[in-house]
Amino acid sequence: MQSAALLEILYDALRSRFGVIVTTSNPEVCKAKLYALRRENPEFACLSFLVSPTDPGSSFWIIKKEPTDVETSSDEAHPEPS
Repeated sequence: MQSAALLEILYDALRSRFGVIVTTSNPEVCKAKLYALRRENPEFACLSFLVSPTDPGSSFWIIKKEPTDVETSSDEAHPEPS
């Protein structure tokens, strides 16, 4: 698979609500190439690669992780009653 096609898969995952399913003849090789691209591009840091529980031999999932809200402290999230 060409690098441009792999980048497009990562951008599709970024644009989607939850992520995408990638079907391929060799999931491990494809994931390795995508990991390399993810390392080179910080914008893809929110993406995780997971083995498909239903079809591990020919597909994997790229899941978009929820951003963590570091600005919200536990006090703000759970204010004390007045």
